[in-house]
Amino acid sequence: MSELNNKVKRCFGDYAVDKRLTYELELAKLPRYVAEYLISEFIGTSNGWEEKLRKFVRDHYYEPEEKELVKHKLVTEGMIKLIDELRVYVDIHTNSHIGVVQSMDLRAEVPVDIVEKNKATLITGMWGLITLKRTEVSKEVSGEEIPVMVTDFKPFQAPDNDPKILEEARQCFTLDEWIEVLINSIGLDPNVYNPRQRLLLLSRLIPLVEGNVNLAEFGPRQTGKTYLYRNVSNYVRIVSGGTISPATLFYNLRTRVPGELAVKDTVVFDEISKVRFPNPDEMIGKLKDYMESGQYERGDKRVTSDASMVFMGNIAVELSDAGYVPVED
Repeated sequence: MSELNNKVKRCFGDYAVDKRLTYELELAKLPRYVAEYLISEFIGTSNGWEEKLRKFVRDHYYEPEEKELVKHKLVTEGMIKLIDELRVYVDIHTNSHIGVVQSMDLRAEVPVDIVEKNKATLITGMWGLITLKRTEVSKEVSGEEIPVMVTDFKPFQAPDNDPKILEEARQCFTLDEWIEVLINSIGLDPNVYNPRQRLLLLSRLIPLVEGNVNLAEFGPRQTGKTYLYRNVSNYVRIVSGGTISPATLFYNLRTRVPGELAVKDTVVFDEISKVRFPNPDEMIGKLKDYMESGQYERGDKRVTSDASMVFMGNIAVELSDAGYVPVED
């Protein structure tokens, strides 16, 4: 282990995680911050903790295409535990908290005490181990019966951020060392990059820490553009091609649930040339207005947000005397 890694362990203590383990333990299917949290929970707990962690993920993580299998287990067994993101919204008319597991297309009632302990589920959603139980009496919300309840939730994210931890640890490092630590913290090897490239990589973090900063980045494939945003934070929504509706991005008039621009720090349009809008005039007009003012309206809802937007695309490049330049068609 290098001297810098030793210093990280010394200054951050239990907050330091060996990111190589996320590859060695085959946890790539989970967001990086979730995988790192699980490693920190399991590491050193017993002999063979690595296999126990693998088994835990195999037993409880379901791919989106397995959503009917999840529903089947709810119907036949009455209960299921799954690793996923839980997002909660409040129905004032019925005094209910309704949890949404979007990847499984599931809605479930959430007890108030679980919401109180995990208030980030009301804001951006939280990843964790969700215990779902089929109930005998269905809850009716907005004309829809919900026969499922969340009976337990174990979060895999820290519920609160404490900047003082970073502020205190920063004093241990020189500026160059701190840049290396930041590059390392997003899962990249700083030794592969020169000083200018390191700063360019860190510039991708600006939309996450500064409100209403909009970036466009175009470059060749496999340069880590999407990788960083997908793995560094739960407060990012990535739109990878396909169609995105005004309900998803701005505000859902039927469910009255705020869209991604209202709840995320950054919305990333990956492969922007392949993103389609069902109503281009409405969407583009609202996006232009939002980027200029930080506000948008839909229906009777007016929203002010500091979410940033990132537009990314892949282009072919070639090496010339001036460096890498786009290839002309």
